[in-house]
Amino acid sequence: MAYPSPPEISTSYTAQEQALGDGTLPGQELDVDLASIRASVTAVIEFVKQITRSDGALANGIVTQEALGAALIIGFEPPSVWAAGVAYTTRSIVFDGTRIYLCLAAHTSSVFATDLASGRWSLLADLTPAVGALVASNNLSDLPDKPNARANLGLGSMATAASGTGAAQFRTNLQNEAFFQPLAAGLTSWAAITRASGFDTFAATPSSANLRALLSDETGSGALLFAGGAMGTPSSLDLTNATGLPFGGLAAAAVTTATETIAANNVDTQVPTSAAVKAYVDAQLIPRVLANFTGGTSSTGTYSRAGTTVTVTMTAHGMATGQFVFLDFTTGTATDGYYQVTVVDVNTYTVTDTVSGSTSGNVTRLVWARKSYGVASIVRNGSGDFTITFTSAFADANYVALVTAGGSGVAASGNALVGWGGIYTTSSLRVGISDNNTDSNTDPTYCNVAIWA
Repeated sequence: MAYPSPPEISTSYTAQEQALGDGTLPGQELDVDLASIRASVTAVIEFVKQITRSDGALANGIVTQEALGAALIIGFEPPSVWAAGVAYTTRSIVFDGTRIYLCLAAHTSSVFATDLASGRWSLLADLTPAVGALVASNNLSDLPDKPNARANLGLGSMATAASGTGAAQFRTNLQNEAFFQPLAAGLTSWAAITRASGFDTFAATPSSANLRALLSDETGSGALLFAGGAMGTPSSLDLTNATGLPFGGLAAAAVTTATETIAANNVDTQVPTSAAVKAYVDAQLIPRVLANFTGGTSSTGTYSRAGTTVTVTMTAHGMATGQFVFLDFTTGTATDGYYQVTVVDVNTYTVTDTVSGSTSGNVTRLVWARKSYGVASIVRNGSGDFTITFTSAFADANYVALVTAGGSGVAASGNALVGWGGIYTTSSLRVGISDNNTDSNTDPTYCNVAIWA
């Protein structure tokens, strides 16, 4: 920043006043001169701000090295390791090994020993460890008088073989062994330690029997049982409050097998299986054979077989998947028989033939079993004449058979004859249906059969 300029006074106010003669001053000229004075004063203030702080002291950093006389220049550059080919000044400081040197004459370094001998460097400090200086890397080998060094450090005789057992002293290993109870090898002997009777025996052989002998409130005998282990065969066990007992965990001898009947095992200590219960209930309450079917020749259609799948087209067949039919294939080579139905749509269903191959032709539905149980097949022998074969044969033919038949009209079929033609056997039953009015055989719209053993 340049020095401030002095104010310029361009008017002589005395001369002006004398020239006017009335004592007035020239206002315009006065304003110009006052403005010049103001500008000079402002410049001085700004100039002073550059070199002083608000507290009157010199501004920080205002005095530089160039502003000082040669006799006042002090200070050094940050020290660095000496290197050849470096231009050093009188403010340079270098390390040479463990010694610190100050440059006395500006020069470009070559060989340190030569430059030092030429008076270009002055030793400032020697950091080489002196003998006995307690250098960590020497591991105390540099201390010629270790006891005296410990005393100088205020440690006294601490950690020496002659140390005592005070709280402020360390002990040697030998002193510790004498002071503390040593642990015997293998834990076979613990001097001055009172142990429960049988403890040493259990420690040597940790068996269930030795642990039981060590306890004072045990109950029972035998091996210990832990969570997840098998209980074996206890002499007695109270399960009054036991919960979550699985049925499968009961002994096999206490469970009736499926081949046994409830009557043969009617004792409180045995539990029948679900199969035995079902067999008993079936035999006592539920008919062994049930059938609800329609017979006749009015339902006809066509079929085609691909592989063993027979696809039957029969207008409005009315059946549901899972029901049974007896089909008479009047043309083609499909096998007549009793089949379970899989419905495709209202006019189509499929059955599975016992023979494979491609064929087609006409078909008549002779029997339609809407519901059946225990029935292997229902065959139409002729008008109003049917043979029912059972899935499982009865033990004898002394079963009870109930057969009803009916139709949709006034003269509907209604008479039913069981055992027709002498077929009332353990494996099948022949049924005859006749019209109430004409007493002639007729196919029923509905025929229901129930048989109890």
